[in-house]
Amino acid sequence: MPIVSIEEAGLDAFLLRHRARYRGYAVARLGRTSAAAEAVEQALESLATYWPRLVRGHNLSAGAWALVREAVSVRCRGPYGSEEADILHDCLPTATADAAVLHYRLGMRLTETAELMGIEPAAAAGLVLAAERQLPQSIARELGFGPVGA
Repeated sequence: MPIVSIEEAGLDAFLLRHRARYRGYAVARLGRTSAAAEAVEQALESLATYWPRLVRGHNLSAGAWALVREAVSVRCRGPYGSEEADILHDCLPTATADAAVLHYRLGMRLTETAELMGIEPAAAAGLVLAAERQLPQSIARELGFGPVGA
């Protein structure tokens, strides 16, 4: 049986907890494409590289989220992007759009959204409220914005 370091075990546990939600986010922005899977895998490879530094930092989840968001965003700007899939990021500031995707499109509670993004629950609630206020009514209705649960 191979010996696993504490850092490797921590990374494995972190990925077990978050990988599916990262994939959901990528699919919400890119559609069910190979680009979504590629973006998440690239982000997770980067996460493994930066893991020791992130663990020593003050906010592991925020650091990991930044890697995932960037990997997905790069593909959204390329030929993989779907205007329909990523309309929120076209209309809103990045963090606001991210919170709206996680909360409304993926059905995460505000506490789950906050945990994944590495922010406080009150900040997640503020971002979701900002999304509700900033989106044109027609888009908000079409996207099914409404209370999902806190």
